[in-house]
Amino acid sequence: MKKLYRYFALAFLTASFVVLANDNIKSLSSSPYQAKKAEDIKKLELRNQQVAFELATVKTMADFQTIEIADSSPLNLLSEDAKARFANSLVFNQRGLAGFYYADLEAELTPTQIYTVLRLFGKQHATHLFSNARIETTLDVMLLDRPISLEDTSEFVAGTNNMPVFGDHKGYYCAGRATCTERQGSICMGSC
Repeated sequence: MKKLYRYFALAFLTASFVVLANDNIKSLSSSPYQAKKAEDIKKLELRNQQVAFELATVKTMADFQTIEIADSSPLNLLSEDAKARFANSLVFNQRGLAGFYYADLEAELTPTQIYTVLRLFGKQHATHLFSNARIETTLDVMLLDRPISLEDTSEFVAGTNNMPVFGDHKGYYCAGRATCTERQGSICMGSC
């Protein structure tokens, strides 16, 4: 009988510890710690986007016209018609590329090639949006994979020139300052 009592007492204590541990885990996951972690991730992504923009070769239409004629331009991976449509679709503002027609890039290029084109503008973070691009390498798969912890948001973080953390919209066009309008085949960047 004592053994049975000890067994039930031990089982009860173990179950109690499991319940307490689960409650602590739940409180951690909904705590300010989790919010802080999410905020830190957003700030890191914002910093990465700002660095990419600062290092971008193309920030204006004049920059684009210079790079467009270079023999080594990744834009030469596109057919002439696709290159012309892409060039005519570009929308720039004070924060660089704000929108463009993506359908030709997705139809003609791999994610790795798309990344090299978008890197010209400092917008390579948007490569994951090209989900229908032709996959040829493991790198292509990696570029289409978006980290699960990053949420779509257009929140702004103070002290960073109000550059959006996320908020690139596939199927929309940058029609004007902070105005994304629905248009198939286009991407309205968070910098619109």
